[in-house]
Amino acid sequence: DGPSAGLAITTAIVSLLLDIPIKNTIAMTGEIDLNGNALMIGGLEDKLYGAKQANVEKVLCPCANKKDLDLIMKKNPELKKMNVVMVNNITEVIEHSFCEKEKSIKAIMKNNN
Repeated sequence: DGPSAGLAITTAIVSLLLDIPIKNTIAMTGEIDLNGNALMIGGLEDKLYGAKQANVEKVLCPCANKKDLDLIMKKNPELKKMNVVMVNNITEVIEHSFCEKEKSIKAIMKNNN
């Protein structure tokens, strides 16, 4: 909830509009700006532990949090096994999130016009 759910909320809206499901094995965090860029969030360590507890396969978080992630992984070796993918924008989030084989957002948008 809150601003950190911007990427997740945007992904859910795009999923609803295009009628394409989102993988249920993925977690994500990140604020979003009006240009679709993924912005830094706080509380990454707690969010990673939540994802671990939920047994997700992949966690998406903003590239702007790379330094935080490096410190967290150094401090918490048990999190090193997690598949954390750093993303720059909503397009990258969608590429990782949608269930469709043809996941390219450009291809999806072209097919839905």
